[in-house]
Amino acid sequence: LVAGPFTRYMQQHGDIDLSAYLLTPDETLANTYLRTMGGYIDRYSKLIGDYPFPKFAVVENRWQTGYGMPSFTLLGSRVMRLPFIPYTSLPHEILHNWWGNGVWVDYANGNWSEGLTAYLSDHLMKELQGEDADYRRKALERYADFAAEKRDFPLIDFVSRHSDASQAVGYSKSLMLFHMLRMELGDELFTRGLQELWNSRKFSETGFVQVLESFSRASGRPLDHYLEWLTRTGAPSITLDDISLDETDSGYRLGFTLQQSQQDAPYPLRLAASVMLEGVEGAELRDIVLDEKETRITLELTARPLRLDIDPDFDAMRLLDESERPPTFGQLYGSTRWYLVLPSDAPKKEREAWAGFAKTWQQRYPDLEIIDDSDSTKIPNNADLLLAGWSNRLLETHGQRLKQITGRQGENLLLAGKEYDNESHSVALMAPQGKYHLGFIGAADASAIPSLARKLPHYRSYGMLAFDASGQNSLKQSAPVTDSRLTHHFTQEETPLQLPPRKSLVD
Repeated sequence: LVAGPFTRYMQQHGDIDLSAYLLTPDETLANTYLRTMGGYIDRYSKLIGDYPFPKFAVVENRWQTGYGMPSFTLLGSRVMRLPFIPYTSLPHEILHNWWGNGVWVDYANGNWSEGLTAYLSDHLMKELQGEDADYRRKALERYADFAAEKRDFPLIDFVSRHSDASQAVGYSKSLMLFHMLRMELGDELFTRGLQELWNSRKFSETGFVQVLESFSRASGRPLDHYLEWLTRTGAPSITLDDISLDETDSGYRLGFTLQQSQQDAPYPLRLAASVMLEGVEGAELRDIVLDEKETRITLELTARPLRLDIDPDFDAMRLLDESERPPTFGQLYGSTRWYLVLPSDAPKKEREAWAGFAKTWQQRYPDLEIIDDSDSTKIPNNADLLLAGWSNRLLETHGQRLKQITGRQGENLLLAGKEYDNESHSVALMAPQGKYHLGFIGAADASAIPSLARKLPHYRSYGMLAFDASGQNSLKQSAPVTDSRLTHHFTQEETPLQLPPRKSLVD
């Protein structure tokens, strides 16, 4: 039961009542939500089946929640006023009326609904913008950062999100499983599977295995090879070796070896090999099935290859090679041995603010250790570092790596070609890859530090950030990846990759 002194705004969408319940009257905000709800309901009704309830409502909460209930979502007052929420979180919460509140979760046999909901909302929104490959890369990064080493557990044991590691498994790994299923079946059969799941399991408890059975019935294909993805921990690591090229009477023969280099048994895996050919505008794609630790692949080509890429669109659930990853703050946040180095020479107010920052982060990241820059000799040589404050003594020792991505224009800092005044801007930077991960946070003043403590964990997919005096983000990006070990160039001049466009699952 949710009750309060609400102002209700309402609109009819066919035979569905749409409402926004606000604790403070705000017609503009209400109209933003009312204007978008109907479109999402129509999209998912077309994709899956008719919306199962007579209404949908967005309800404001004094506490900062994001809960999906049957026929309504309970959003915190600050949360619902964030400008991106109607276009990111709202479709996710609406979709839960099909997955979770429509087809119920049998928690003893795996919470599949968060992964499928994330895939058909968060991932789909990026797909409609042509940014789905980047979204999948970031999902794989989250898994590698927070779950892959010591915090992993079988997907079928996921119940709910309670940490970064559980989110990386129950959301990121799960949505990649559904993406692999879609890549194997194709969009038509995958959509049939969604509809079969809805029609056969509506308002009944359902586990991961029953979800796979629905897709198997709809496609007429056995999908038992996905079962071990539910019960095993970890993910495959892919290496590309022994590349050979021979000219033939009809063109060229390209050979290469793909290995699953993880210590445990191989996973059943499908990968795309992309080849750019001389005189051909777009890449040629070939599907490869890997079910052994090492597989030799031979491709017959009609023209000379210029470039070879393995899984360039990040379609497979796997451990990313370090060479595929730009430096991001997530690599620090997921580290099992890292130090936050505080500036002992900073003014008292700033030192106190950094101490509060450290206390907040140590609660969120239990593996984080706190140390003053005056005690830096106690830091192990192989530990990851996050340096805090412009007066940090370790900047002189480690700053050369940071200078590779920064510059100076007078007193201003140069980031990504733009000038930032350190007295009115706070910055957070990740240095290029080295033997250990290195990050730096510089605050405009002591008052900006608590805001950085709250905000920076939400920017884990980036390696270069700037915030203005009001705390608003003004720069978020990462360095491009240019030397992936899963890419091979056959000429000295690097050929740009041109993958064929993909059609979105639904408009």
